[in-house]
Amino acid sequence: MDGQNLVPVPGDGADEAPIPLNKSLVVLKEQLPTATEPEKKKRGRPKKHQAPPHEGSNSGAMAQRYVDRLVNMLTEKREISESISELKTEMKGQGFLPSVIQRLAMLELETADQRAVREAEEEEFDRLTIALGQLKGTPLGDSARP
Repeated sequence: MDGQNLVPVPGDGADEAPIPLNKSLVVLKEQLPTATEPEKKKRGRPKKHQAPPHEGSNSGAMAQRYVDRLVNMLTEKREISESISELKTEMKGQGFLPSVIQRLAMLELETADQRAVREAEEEEFDRLTIALGQLKGTPLGDSARP
């Protein structure tokens, strides 16, 4: 250990041997890169992405096309919402529960992955319900008791 810098091991006794200091790991504070002023502002919470402003003669026309498309989509969305509300009113008039019909429709739209997740959640719910004794007094709960 001749010629090496030694760092004493922190502890309560002087009988502990010092640890050799590897000079390649030592970084002096003066050697650390410092952030310039613009870099300091970049730190912290990232800002939302902002598109650069459009320049040129067609930027106004392009913006207007986006506005028109969005207006059309929002109008269609409103019309579909109104149609769904009318259908639910019709279901109610025929004695059906719209929430049950809607749930059946959602089940038909489920993918295989979504179905697997839903079934796993329902199984876990049933296990916890039984474990918590919330089926006490029901035929299922009575049969589950030892």
